Amino acid sequence: MEAVIAAAIVALGIAGAALMANSIIVNQEANTQLVYAQNLHEQTARLYQLGITPAAITNYLPDRFQSVAPTALNQFQLTTVAAVPPVGIAVEGIENTLTFSVGANSSGTAIFQSQTNTVFRESIR
Repeated sequence: MEAVIAAAIVALGIAGAALMANSIIVNQEANTQLVYAQNLHEQTARLYQLGITPAAITNYLPDRFQSVAPTALNQFQLTTVAAVPPVGIAVEGIENTLTFSVGANSSGTAIFQSQTNTVFRESIR
């Protein structure tokens, strides 16, 4: 009888360790996707500040960028709209909104997050 109880306790410990390892892996995957998305968002801002038009920026980005809302875990969507510059300053700006997946829920459906950055550059026209 004691052997059965000891085996059950060991099995619970193994199951707990497996669940903890799984949650660490899921968290790591979400963090990796977030860092990758933030890097791409920063690259789009720098391309805009270098003088590239918002329509042309997506030509320089990976093929995973979509013009419509992403549906898969490895897809991204970048949308840009004109931003209102501060009064009295000769700058032009855009608002970059990047939509990306940060993982999946228990049913396997992707969970998406959006980040918006306002980017300004000197008005050179």
